[in-house]
Amino acid sequence: MSETPSTPTTPTHGLVALASQVGGHAGVETTEDGSLIIKPIRHRELQFYQSLQQDPALAALLPFTPKFLYF
Repeated sequence: MSETPSTPTTPTHGLVALASQVGGHAGVETTEDGSLIIKPIRHRELQFYQSLQQDPALAALLPFTPKFLYF
């Protein structure tokens, strides 16, 4: 079963849509200074990042994953 992320139609205030698309992720935005990339997240991806934060057995993977902010 395929999960479809929500895709914004216009950039959020202070963000700019990326001109290129990587890995099939439409709706990717960045801050105006390019310091942060923001993209829609699928449910399984959210579960993965939450598991990394909560499961001590996965803590060794944290240095190799992007910083995850969910709000």
